[in-house]
Amino acid sequence: MASGLHHFRYRAVLNDGTTEKGVMTAESRAAVAAHLTSRQAMPLEISSVTSLATRYRLLPIREQAVGLRTLSTLVSSGLPLTKALAAFAELAPSAWLAGLDAVREGVRQGQTFAGALESSRVGLPTVVIGVIRAGETAGQLPAAVTAAADMTEFRANSRAALQSALAYPLILAVASLASLMLLLGVVVPRFATALADTGATLPASTQTLITLAAWIRASFVPALLASAVTLAGWRAWIEMPGGRLRWDKWMLSVPLSGDIRQAAATSRFCEALGTLLRSGVPVATALTSAGSALTNTYLASRLATARELVLEGAALSRSLLDSGVVTTTAARFVRAGEETGALATMLAHASQIERMRVEHLTKNTLRLVEPSLILVFGGVIAAITASLLQALYSVRPGP
Repeated sequence: MASGLHHFRYRAVLNDGTTEKGVMTAESRAAVAAHLTSRQAMPLEISSVTSLATRYRLLPIREQAVGLRTLSTLVSSGLPLTKALAAFAELAPSAWLAGLDAVREGVRQGQTFAGALESSRVGLPTVVIGVIRAGETAGQLPAAVTAAADMTEFRANSRAALQSALAYPLILAVASLASLMLLLGVVVPRFATALADTGATLPASTQTLITLAAWIRASFVPALLASAVTLAGWRAWIEMPGGRLRWDKWMLSVPLSGDIRQAAATSRFCEALGTLLRSGVPVATALTSAGSALTNTYLASRLATARELVLEGAALSRSLLDSGVVTTTAARFVRAGEETGALATMLAHASQIERMRVEHLTKNTLRLVEPSLILVFGGVIAAITASLLQALYSVRPGP
């Protein structure tokens, strides 16, 4: 491999909506993105690999946020970049350490900070590196790192809030399923054995319960194997050309869940796009980089269409709305930003509004899910208990 060239694994959406994966040799992620864009493909993910067998992984979102905030503080303090990175090596979260030496070495050899981050294996998303590169080019590196930290913290907090909201329903569901498995797998069989020894005639409800418990025990392992095979088949299908696209499109059409996904994707996209524009990135380039924040293949394919419309001279708001990339509310904010010249600010407001909408929809959904779980599992356990008690009451002492 020629000096200065690196292997990059990429995933992109083509004009026909299919997903293309591959490995490309280039000087940087930006060069890969430019090549894909020239082929009218929308890059979704571009990751560095040290060899064709080594896979590039992103840092956990919380680790990204903590590291970028620490780095922002050091860079904004006035320290030269090399000294800031030396201090950061002692303060950085452990997940950063694997690639930090490569970053420091790249800067010492004359690479830009964004270029060093890109060629190393630190594990930052393309959109974050794009923000840092834009600010560095404009001579505003401290502001760019701060903007990247703000953007990453926003995403980390959103994810943490969602996980916190889902914690109780998940615990409730697991505890209820465990209780049912204990009843049907242990209690009912032993109860059936004890009743059989009495020679009593069991009520129909108890006989049905015992039969159902026996069927569940017999089918548990086959059902587990069938689930594993189904999961493996699903994963293979979504890796096929067009498979992920159709799956992501279908997920957006699911009632309520689709609205939450659309609003969440819109929030991430508007926040990333606004941050890039605020850093001085041209709209067409910013659209390409911000596309990595969508995570939905179908929306990314629609973004490629919207970008083409913008390049042809269409308004950004109309292009995004007609292509279905963002919600109607977000498109109205974008239009207001275009009319007032405050596009980046309006995108930030749109991101905040959509984030609040996600939280509102999620909380309302969970308000329905939690009592529903209690009623369903409570009702099933009550029915099992009533059936067992009915059998006990039906037993009469012998003569």
